Amino acid sequence: MFGTFADRDADRDYKDEKIAYGLIPPVNSFEYFTVQFHSLKKLIIRFFKTPEVINKLKVLFYGPGWNPKDNIRLGDPAKLPKIHKGDEKKFHDPEVSSFLGLYGLLQMALTALVLDHFLNLKTNEYSFALNMTTIIWIFWSMCSVGIMMEGVTTFMEIMRVALTSWYFYDSETFPERKQLPIDLFIPFLLSSVAAVFLKLQKSTSNSAVQKIKPS
Repeated sequence: MFGTFADRDADRDYKDEKIAYGLIPPVNSFEYFTVQFHSLKKLIIRFFKTPEVINKLKVLFYGPGWNPKDNIRLGDPAKLPKIHKGDEKKFHDPEVSSFLGLYGLLQMALTALVLDHFLNLKTNEYSFALNMTTIIWIFWSMCSVGIMMEGVTTFMEIMRVALTSWYFYDSETFPERKQLPIDLFIPFLLSSVAAVFLKLQKSTSNSAVQKIKPS
């Protein structure tokens, strides 16, 4: 668009150098809220640690590299992390079993189904309470699946799929129904069993590791 493109692969200074895209430093997490708010957390910590009100305001409104000592609006470029030719980043890639990966894929597909239905709603089609509950459930699902991609199955995930299965199955307790097939309780019920299995499997593995470790 601006006529500034340069073919990096054709530049002899970067020959055979592996490109590693990402943040510096990397987030090292797939957990939803960690990914979304890790920078905000760092900003808040810097805000409270920085002395004087004017400097605190600069932390909020100046560049992320600004500090009171250099007082350069966007930070001193010389203090950026050094990247040397030949360096390779270690990507965040926790070990996840095939079964856990398949489980996470299924949950993302089910969440996408509910989200697609939710995005195509007409105004006032459902009550405010049900709409807010759905929003919370979608974020809960994304957060839970993100944690599972770290190789961890939580009790909150078991609770999530069990409650969802109950909602789709029990029309008497939950009279306001979403226009989604009631049969959706089946994959969520099976997910409850799978989540319990994954939790027990992880607990058993941790116990075995503890026994192997020398006292």
